[in-house]
Amino acid sequence: MKRTGILLLLCIFLLQPKSNAQDHMYSQFFNSPLYLNPALNGQFPADLRMNLIYRNQWASLPGTLNYLTASVDYNVPKFGGGLGLMVTRSSEGSAYLTKTNFSGLYSYSVGSD
Repeated sequence: MKRTGILLLLCIFLLQPKSNAQDHMYSQFFNSPLYLNPALNGQFPADLRMNLIYRNQWASLPGTLNYLTASVDYNVPKFGGGLGLMVTRSSEGSAYLTKTNFSGLYSYSVGSD
């Protein structure tokens, strides 16, 4: 019985089908550096950076996909990094599936002057 259970667990973990995840799909994602890579927080030659990116997909159909990402980060030259905040919101389909995420960002450049 114990051997059958272990064999069953091995089959469950080793024979998994491919899994997929869904991410916000922006056509110009490279214009939103914190969405692209949160480690870029504070890595710019100014004091403050704000960014907003939005996509309304399939607007003429009744189950549109709306995505919004807003971010702000502050360059802190004292420790060579930055502090920031990122908000992502998605509204998907006619069932009104809405999800909002708030993320605090902190980065530190190792070896910076």
